[in-house]
Amino acid sequence: MSKNKKRPLTEKELLYYLENDAESDIPNMSDEEDCGWDDVDHQSISDNDIVEILTSQVEGGENEDYSDHEEPDNLQGKSNGELLKKNIQDFQEKHGLTDKGKIRWMKDVTFETRKVNWYKPPVADDPTVGIPTPTDFFMQYVPEELWQQMSDMTNLYATQKNLARFPATSIQEIKKIIGIHITIGNLQFPRARMYWSTKYGISLIKDALAINRFFKLRQTLHLVDITARPEGNQDRFWKVRDLYDSIKKRCQNLPLETNLCVDEQMVPFKGQINVKQYIKNKPTKWGIKIFVLAGQSGIIYDFLIYQGSTTELNPVYGSFGKGAGIIMQLSERITEKNHGLYFDNYFSSYNLFEFLSSKSIFAIGTVRVNRFFYPKLPSDKDLKKIGRGSSAVTLSRDGIVLTKWYDNKAVITGSNFVGIGQEDQCTRWNKTTKTHIQVSRPESIRLYNQNMGGVDKLDFLLSIYRSYIRTKKWTVRMICHAIDMALVNSWLEYRQQAEALGVQKKKILDLLGFRESVAEHLILFRSAPKRGRPSNENDEVPLKRTRYESMPYTEMRYDGHDHMPLVDEKKENTRCKLKMCKYKSHIYCSKCNVHLCIMKGRNCFVRFHSK
Repeated sequence: MSKNKKRPLTEKELLYYLENDAESDIPNMSDEEDCGWDDVDHQSISDNDIVEILTSQVEGGENEDYSDHEEPDNLQGKSNGELLKKNIQDFQEKHGLTDKGKIRWMKDVTFETRKVNWYKPPVADDPTVGIPTPTDFFMQYVPEELWQQMSDMTNLYATQKNLARFPATSIQEIKKIIGIHITIGNLQFPRARMYWSTKYGISLIKDALAINRFFKLRQTLHLVDITARPEGNQDRFWKVRDLYDSIKKRCQNLPLETNLCVDEQMVPFKGQINVKQYIKNKPTKWGIKIFVLAGQSGIIYDFLIYQGSTTELNPVYGSFGKGAGIIMQLSERITEKNHGLYFDNYFSSYNLFEFLSSKSIFAIGTVRVNRFFYPKLPSDKDLKKIGRGSSAVTLSRDGIVLTKWYDNKAVITGSNFVGIGQEDQCTRWNKTTKTHIQVSRPESIRLYNQNMGGVDKLDFLLSIYRSYIRTKKWTVRMICHAIDMALVNSWLEYRQQAEALGVQKKKILDLLGFRESVAEHLILFRSAPKRGRPSNENDEVPLKRTRYESMPYTEMRYDGHDHMPLVDEKKENTRCKLKMCKYKSHIYCSKCNVHLCIMKGRNCFVRFHSK
């Protein structure tokens, strides 16, 4: 090769010189070197055309050996990007999504509400079957193998940190610490140590676990081996992911309601974590954000934990915007047609309504006008002149309808099936006349108000008895929140099933009673004794008797473990607690803490603990 012979430029180098106007040997080419540009329209030529022409000239030259030349580093990235682009194009074609520039709006149109044969939930189970216990419902969200995992990983963490004076824990202790957290949420004393104090202490807590042991277990509580994070795992909540996946698995198996909604939920937390959010208009402003798909009843059917750029979101969905992508992801849970779905303006977009239409999901959401490409709607001033209750509608060629309603201020909703529709009257306060007045309201606004409150109801139920103890560890906060979510969802599931089976309303436990039942079972839990030689390991002191006797919960009464007859030291005997028995006895059950008869010809103790 001669000294004047120069190495051909690579595509990457050509793009660099063209984009940065850098010095190169292109301007120094002689007139004799034909670039093939004579037949090219210079005004319409693009950078890609230049690259293609120059590359073709290089390929047509001498066959020289450039094996030592390095390939561009971003070839793999380009191929992935091209694949994603193709997937997005296929997705748009499959669901009939319109490009931004092709959206057209029609003014002064009349839109008739689409007739929908709404989805009907499945019929309740056989009413002859008894309803499970509260603990049975709760254990479907947190199964036994997860308790064993928490026990093993807590012991492993204590070993890794070389904690002194830390006896190995067990499933019983893990259940106790969770049960104590539930009880703390029920009672909500201002300080955690008050539950163990002499003056205000709770026997159920004091007798179950020593205070120092409680805080030591809470400090070491773990679900995974912190030294074995999978390579390439970018999940910021990997330490608690198993617990949330277990809850999500149960939620995804529940039968859906007709009307669903998606909204944000905040896990209260002000400690150190890089995905902590601040939302100004939320009751809980600081915390970790979770996107929840819920029904009108407040039952969770699916959720997605927000973690910034590593949120588990399909890249194809994410290309249509973060808010719309979240709805697309959560809507995968909706497998049947003709459901109603409601969301606010954080999620709404034009392509989202088209996507939901292709899946026969009928949606309503408040919207931000700048996402809908200049819809033909009257201004706020024009509607204000008409007066409160005035409304207008515009329709796109793709069947997306926007409804603008003026109340105290303008509100705009988007939908794929309803606009103004059948208007009704709603009551509003008139500041001028100091009276209530009737205001016309479009059908889309009415349906949105009726069906959008599912996640808000869930947040309310969580806030009543939240298992809250101050902590700087986000893992502890997320574990407590997961337990609260499982309790609320299992209670809603229990109440729904009890009503379907015709259980009397006064016999259905409220949320507090449900939490008490689960907490007491977890605190007093003891696994079935092993066969073989007896062991003194993990022996527990019998619980002290409380001053007043109350009937034990069903699952504890019939569990068949640790019900020992003891004799009290009272001067007078106590009434037997077996139904229809009128005798009195000095004998009581050490676990149920109720008096029962044991005498010749009558054994109320055995009958009380047998179904």
